[in-house]
Amino acid sequence: MRPTLQPGDTVFFKLGGNIEDGDVIIVNDPFGETMIKRYRVNEKGEELLQSDNPEYAPIKNPGEFLEYRIVGKVVAARRKLNLSMG
Repeated sequence: MRPTLQPGDTVFFKLGGNIEDGDVIIVNDPFGETMIKRYRVNEKGEELLQSDNPEYAPIKNPGEFLEYRIVGKVVAARRKLNLSMG
């Protein structure tokens, strides 16, 4: 999810809940791997799981062919700052 999230960021999420277009979500893919993606609905009404990193293509209609399970909605993220001088 770069540039929105960086390695080492701590993500806080709420299990379940209402998911709306543009929300950042935690989702499990068909192989059990956990991902953070942005939930989108395009002009055709198709659901997409999209990364904020343009290097990754969106996953179209994730529930149609493969089982993706939405775990929850990201509500906050925290980044640890390095304030050392040198």
